Amino acid sequence: MIDFNAKKVCLVSLAMLLIGIASCGGGDDEEDDEDEVFDNDTDLTGYWTGTVTPDGRTAGSGVLFVGSDGKFAIESPHGLLIGTGDTSGNSFSANATGYAPPNSLFTSGIFSAAFSLNGSVPARVITSLSTLTGSYSSAVARESGTISFTYNQTISNRTASLAAVTGNYSALVGGSTLSLVINNSVMTFNASTGCTGTGTIQVADAAHNYYSWTLTFGSTCPMIAGQTATGIATMPSTISFRMWGQGPSFPFAFLFIR
Repeated sequence: MIDFNAKKVCLVSLAMLLIGIASCGGGDDEEDDEDEVFDNDTDLTGYWTGTVTPDGRTAGSGVLFVGSDGKFAIESPHGLLIGTGDTSGNSFSANATGYAPPNSLFTSGIFSAAFSLNGSVPARVITSLSTLTGSYSSAVARESGTISFTYNQTISNRTASLAAVTGNYSALVGGSTLSLVINNSVMTFNASTGCTGTGTIQVADAAHNYYSWTLTFGSTCPMIAGQTATGIATMPSTISFRMWGQGPSFPFAFLFIR
């Protein structure tokens, strides 16, 4: 597993910024390790749905998306994990940056920290009946729990293309309306608070409904003006676009509908 060195950092959730709330606390920086990816022992690429259960708390519905390059995101009411991982046989291990839910902090009082994950998949050939189970933990955040996800073959096998993703999308977050316009490879972001951003999107894996994106925020975005977020995305349906990513000091995770 990757070692992490803790240091103080002010981390701001974009969702918080859009509704005028910011939280600062201690956090961890993740070492750069882009070569840590899921290998071919078990191909976990695709869209998974299930639950995230923090120790001592109630389970929350969650989504896991794994790209074919090993980048992944887990999103639930208990927070967001973004990272990369590795498989060996039917087992997996991963490292991620974890973000507490908007308007919340982890048990240790910080908004972001390094997390580790591990678990297993019963069969090497992933089907619609495949279930992934495992656990996650962070000593710095003082958080731990379990995950359980079932593979969604229909969503995972949807063909990705710029034509398919092009459209006008919207989302409602904390009373703020967000809009996302995708025109071929160009993305334009607007929030009702005045925050704007422009970026690009590309097909990362056409066979597995996988997109990658980059978005730079304008001067009207408090505290994140000029900063760039990058991440992964997929289309859970023909009218929805789900994206996860992070900038230097903030997460970016939204479900847009067109």
